[in-house]
Amino acid sequence: MPASDLLLRAVVSTTTRGMWAIAPETAMKLVAKGFFGARGARRHRESDELFSRAEQSWVEVLGKRVKVWKWGAGPSVVLAHGWASRSRRLFPFVAPLVAAGYTAVAFDSLGHGESDGRETNFFEFVESIDKVVERAGDVAGIVAHSMGAAAALNIKTGGCEKTRLVLIAPLYELHDGIHEFGKAIGIHPPLYQEMIGRIERTHGKTLHDVSPRAIAGKVECPTLILHDDMDKVTALSHSMILAEQMKNATLTRTSGLGHGRILDDLEIVDKAVCFISGG
Repeated sequence: MPASDLLLRAVVSTTTRGMWAIAPETAMKLVAKGFFGARGARRHRESDELFSRAEQSWVEVLGKRVKVWKWGAGPSVVLAHGWASRSRRLFPFVAPLVAAGYTAVAFDSLGHGESDGRETNFFEFVESIDKVVERAGDVAGIVAHSMGAAAALNIKTGGCEKTRLVLIAPLYELHDGIHEFGKAIGIHPPLYQEMIGRIERTHGKTLHDVSPRAIAGKVECPTLILHDDMDKVTALSHSMILAEQMKNATLTRTSGLGHGRILDDLEIVDKAVCFISGG
């Protein structure tokens, strides 16, 4: 770990430990704002024209609004972004899906992009995609990246005979991954555990309940998993285990694309569209 990262971790650890001892509620508010305030990556100029031509609407999720964009006609394919990302990150999939006869549906999850919320969590990720899928109706497929891929495994599709999943760089062990994140950035463990506990109690579920590790074996949808061996955000091992645990999944490995550029690769886009089309 670089010296600068070690220093930052030490500062975060010392600060959160001290605040937890003196003013725990204030400490949790500051950490929530700093580490659960995802909002989303910068807009892609290349996608601006595409999104300006979309049919735009809102879907209510947990009393807040999720922004939705839609193109084309035919069965729907929902595009789900990852943590601290946004709908526009998956714009390379839109035109090919429309050309293949599908309605491409993109959205910003709660706390991301143009949707409501300043802070968010994985449970809201799941609720966001679930409500968008429900509104979309006839869903032929879901293309989901990273944290969005983990969330997609939780949705209620009403049967998998017509819905195909394309999971790009998914997480397998959500619970450990989120706790490792807190540890890696130096948040005082008791503070972080209390924050996670409060979020779980609010939603009436635990991270174990919604982790791909717990539900992978129950998912019967035909699934294509795409993962790069140079992914430094989510290790390839997550997808390898996930593919073994799922009943109807195939893993395709790539090399040299990493965690983000895999979404821009034309071969990856083509594989995803072809798979959803039944090829």
